[in-house]
Amino acid sequence: MLEQLATDTGGLAAFVSNRDDFNRQARGFRRALTRPVGANVKIDFADISVYDVVPQQLPDLYHGSPIRVYGRYRGSGEVNVKVSADVEGHTVIADAPFEFPAVDNDNPELERMWAWHKVNMLLKQADRNGTRAQIIPEIVRLGEGYGIATEYTSFLVLENDQEYRRWKIARSNVLRLNRERAAEERVLAKFDGIRDRAMAGLGPNAVDTQPVNITPVRQTTAPAGTRPVRVPTEPSQQRRQSRNISFGGGSGPVGLLFTPAVLLLAWLKRRRSEDAAGEPSR
Repeated sequence: MLEQLATDTGGLAAFVSNRDDFNRQARGFRRALTRPVGANVKIDFADISVYDVVPQQLPDLYHGSPIRVYGRYRGSGEVNVKVSADVEGHTVIADAPFEFPAVDNDNPELERMWAWHKVNMLLKQADRNGTRAQIIPEIVRLGEGYGIATEYTSFLVLENDQEYRRWKIARSNVLRLNRERAAEERVLAKFDGIRDRAMAGLGPNAVDTQPVNITPVRQTTAPAGTRPVRVPTEPSQQRRQSRNISFGGGSGPVGLLFTPAVLLLAWLKRRRSEDAAGEPSR
C-alpha cells in the first residue's frame, strides 16, 4: 500500500530491514528528495507502435534513480524517440534515434525482464482491486512461457524429454531456452575473441634481428721515440689489481718494506764479526 501511494503521488518508497544500512538508505533518500531532476516524464515513440509498456505511468525522475521502461513494439527500423520532462519549472525536450530491429536473437533476456515486470504489475493491480481471479491465467501463461517462478508457477526439472512426455508436461519454453543458450554462446565467443586479441599483445618485446654494422679497428705502429699511452682501466679492474701482492723483486710496497730490514741484519752481522776479531788484541 505504501509503494502504491508513493507511485500514484510521484513520490518514493523505501523498505529497510534490520540487515540494511539505515544511514546509507537515509542519505540516498534525502539526496533523491532534495535533488529532483524531472517531473511529468513522457516518452513518445513517433513512428512505431508500442504496447504493453511497464510501468504504465512513468514516475518522476530523481537523482540516482533512473527510469527503466519495458515494452513490446510492432514494426522495425530507425525511430526517433522523444523524452520530455518539467525541470525547475521549464519543459525540457530531448530526442535521439534508436534502431528497432525486426528480429533480435542476441538479447533474449530482455523479453524475460519485460515478462517479470509485467507479472509484478498485474499482481499489484489485482491486490489494489481486491481479487486475483482474473489475472491468474495471464500470470501462469507468462510464467510458463518465459520461465518465471511466481506464486502460481514453479520450476520443474526432469531427467530427459521422455520423462516430460510420460507425465504429460508441455514444455512451452523449450524454444526460448534454446535461443537463450545460443545467445549466451555467442556472447562467450565474443568475449573469448576479445581476450585472445588482448593476450596476443602481451609478452616480451621481439628481438631486433637486423644486422649490426661493426667498423673494423685498424692496428697502427707508433713512430719511434714516442711513449706508450696507458689506457685507463675500469674501477673494478683496478680493485682486482690492487689485491694481487707479489713477493718477487721490484719496487712495490712489499719490496720497500723489506729493504731496511735486510740492511739492518747485514750491519749487525758485520758488527759482531768485528767484535769477535778484536777480542784477542785486548
